[in-house]
Amino acid sequence: QMVVVNDDVAEQFLELGDKFRAFHATKLNVYLHLLTTPLAVWAAIAAINKISGQSYLSIGIIAAYLVALSVEVSSAVFIPTAVCITAIVLLSAPGARVGWMLLTVLFCVGYFGQDLAHWGTGEETFQSSYQQENDFWLQLLEHTYYLIPLVFDACLSADSPKRTMRPLLDTRSIGGDDRLFSFSVGIGIVVAVLW
Repeated sequence: QMVVVNDDVAEQFLELGDKFRAFHATKLNVYLHLLTTPLAVWAAIAAINKISGQSYLSIGIIAAYLVALSVEVSSAVFIPTAVCITAIVLLSAPGARVGWMLLTVLFCVGYFGQDLAHWGTGEETFQSSYQQENDFWLQLLEHTYYLIPLVFDACLSADSPKRTMRPLLDTRSIGGDDRLFSFSVGIGIVVAVLW
């Protein structure tokens, strides 16, 4: 059901998405980010699995992340994000057997590949728009947290009604608080996995 989002959390993501898409105006840049961003995330998660010796921790963290995200972004952005992130996590388990050098190289290819995509398309990076600001680290954290959903949001046209669809988990229909719900379920998943 298409509904204009009127929730503060979802509107915050849409505002961030509008800022992000200003630096990802060419489809080529967005499509390159669909390759480079998951590669960097995969290498980071494979490294966590390698350090911990198992994948339960990363599965728990990602499950909590997806629950939190499911109340924050439209279902049209959440579903491809969830598929992508689930594939990353599933493929990161065997990736933990890869050597440190290769993991580092793959992370760098993914991370700096984003910069190369910007350079190749003549677009500045989103990070460059806030790196001189006092709250740089907070903005970088937010940018990193939402990076994969932002890329999928940028795949949609700016005026697409899919951007304003209700989130997959819409707790307002049961009188709930989205942030409290996602935090509670997320903590529950992490505790269950660590148990």
